[in-house]
Amino acid sequence: MSRVVVVVVVVVVVVVVVVVVVVVVEVVVVVVVVVVVVVVVVEVVVVVVVVVVVVVVVVVVVVVEVVVVVVVVVVVVVVVVVVVVVEVVVVVVVVVVVVVVVVVVEVVVVVVVVVVVVVVVVVVVVVVVVVVEVVVVVVVVVVVVVVVVVAVVVK
Repeated sequence: MSRVVVVVVVVVVVVVVVVVVVVVVEVVVVVVVVVVVVVVVVEVVVVVVVVVVVVVVVVVVVVVEVVVVVVVVVVVVVVVVVVVVVEVVVVVVVVVVVVVVVVVVEVVVVVVVVVVVVVVVVVVVVVVVVVVEVVVVVVVVVVVVVVVVVAVVVK
C-alpha cells in the first residue's frame, strides 16, 4: 500500500508540476503577446503621429508659400497701379501746363498785335491830321498873301 501511495503522490506531484509549467508557459506566452501588441500599438501610434506632424508641417509650409505668393502679387499689383496713376497724373499735368502756356502765349501775341495796330493807326491818324492842318495853314497863308498882293496891286 505504501508503494501505491508513493506512486500516487509522485503522479500527483508530476501532474501538478506539469500543470504549473504549462500555466507558467501560457502566462509567459500571454505576456509576450501583450508586450508585442503594446509594441505594435506604440509603433502604429508613433507612425501616425509622425505622419500627422509631417502632413501638418507640409500644409503649413504650403499655406505660408501661398500667402507669400499672394502678398507678392498684391504688392506688385499695387506698385503697378501706383505707377500707372502717377504716369497718368504726370501726363495730365503736362498737357494742362502746355495748353495753359499756349493759350497765354496766344493771348499775349493777340494783345501785342492789337496794341501795335492801335499805335500805328493813332500815329498815322495824327500824322495825317498834322499834315492836313499844315496844308490848310499853308493854303490859308498863300490865299491871304495872294489876296493882299492882289489888293495892293489893284489899289
